[in-house]
Amino acid sequence: MIHVCEPREEGKAKIEPFIKALLKNFQPAFYPFQTTSVDEMVIGWKGRFLHKQYNAMKRRKHNIKTFGICDSTTGYIYNLLVYFGKDTSYIPESDEDSSQAVKVFKTLMEPLRHSGHIFTDRYYYYTSVPLITYHLSSARHYYTGTLNVNKSFFPPQLKTLRLKHLEEQYFYHEERDILCVTRKDKKAKKPCIMVATNFRVGSTEIREGCRQVSNPVMIQDYTNYTNGSDRATR
Repeated sequence: MIHVCEPREEGKAKIEPFIKALLKNFQPAFYPFQTTSVDEMVIGWKGRFLHKQYNAMKRRKHNIKTFGICDSTTGYIYNLLVYFGKDTSYIPESDEDSSQAVKVFKTLMEPLRHSGHIFTDRYYYYTSVPLITYHLSSARHYYTGTLNVNKSFFPPQLKTLRLKHLEEQYFYHEERDILCVTRKDKKAKKPCIMVATNFRVGSTEIREGCRQVSNPVMIQDYTNYTNGSDRATR
């Protein structure tokens, strides 16, 4: 077997050199377009590994957790970060007091050479005001992501809002220039809540079953531009 590290190495010391070798060759081969998506991606694994995780909701219940930034158009994985708990290799410039979300995004976005638009889901520490502020001020990227209602500094009405089928409502933060939109789908138990810093207010027609229905442009853009990370995960 060919090794990219010392044969007797284990854990992080065995995996990380291989990942870096892949990225060194993959990144020069393709550069992302204007929109990218960041997502958690899992690699099915039942063997020995200190940081192996178990998630009954995943198709591969035993897995190694990674984070990836993907081109939204093609699904090409441009950068990858393997999760090693407290030993995860964030870039040295990451502030120790920053949230884990900011550290993940800083590390994944470090090779990007231009500003763009980042799309992501509401994974338990994504989509927070500190993360949005980081994108606007430091990284100079627009941000769109789904939102958990228990996050601080977002409209408190989101926690008690009761929407009818296909009803939608908007909330705008004038000082931070952030827009929230929420929409209730009949099939979903909870409404979809989304926040964006580069937004278009309005709706577009989509096909739902046998009929045409209205869908906020923000939500439709999110659906279109996160398909890249979905393809990469598969």
